[in-house]
Amino acid sequence: MIRYQVRPDTAEALVTFTLQDVDPVHRTVAVVGDFNDWDPTAHVMDADGADRLRTATMSVPVGHRYAFRYLTDDGTWLDDDDPHDRHDNGMGGQNCVLDLCAEGDGSDAPVPGLDEPTASMAPGDGVPPG
Repeated sequence: MIRYQVRPDTAEALVTFTLQDVDPVHRTVAVVGDFNDWDPTAHVMDADGADRLRTATMSVPVGHRYAFRYLTDDGTWLDDDDPHDRHDNGMGGQNCVLDLCAEGDGSDAPVPGLDEPTASMAPGDGVPPG
């Protein structure tokens, strides 16, 4: 689940990613995407063991669409239950999309890294290796 609040004074949005019902076997889960160069150490999600929830909050520039997924400590890729969109990654899978474009301001623009796969993308998972 994605929730965000646009902060017009900074042209950024405060975005909270929530992943529900995470198997406790996953000690760490990170939200990775275009906004952090797919770096699994940049936004490790906080765990709430009682509810099996993971959350991460970050500031992200508005006016863009960002491909993202969740990555566990054992290399398992997880998807958001309700992303703004999904896009084929050109590698046989899909990435979730966070859309922070204003209506009529690029919301139909291609998502970087999804429409044309790059050599850094791992086959089958559709995101750069971490």
